[in-house]
Amino acid sequence: MDGVAIGLGVTETVMTIICIALMRVNQLTIIEAIPTDTFLYDNPADSMNMLVGTLIAFIIITPSLLTAYFKGDDFVRQSYLSPLLNAVGFILFLASGSLTINHFVRWGRYPFGQNFPNYYYDQGLALGSLMIINSVFYLSDAIYAFVKIKGLA
Repeated sequence: MDGVAIGLGVTETVMTIICIALMRVNQLTIIEAIPTDTFLYDNPADSMNMLVGTLIAFIIITPSLLTAYFKGDDFVRQSYLSPLLNAVGFILFLASGSLTINHFVRWGRYPFGQNFPNYYYDQGLALGSLMIINSVFYLSDAIYAFVKIKGLA
């Protein structure tokens, strides 16, 4: 068993679960707080779909890779599947986290003139920040998997 790959995978999975919990428990949503009556702003439904899609996809993909690591499946360890999926995870988590932070910085505190509580704003920023931190773990995992395949480590 590869302890580094398993450790990174467990960390990624736990952080993804925390992101899902933070989003669902506090019902953080990108859609409700952006005015949609103008074309000058990003489409909030697209941002929300990307956020939810990323979290759901990688709560399935990462434990699947972990299961293969625990089983000692050489196909997954020796193929480019693991670094590819982790690189995609890096890109999607970075993009989703950036969109979430952008949303809450721009619209999270006073959408539509309403005064949402500060915890809503703070938790939105925390969600985006955790997603960006998780993207760094996915990048580290992708680099580590690629180096292992090439035999450099």
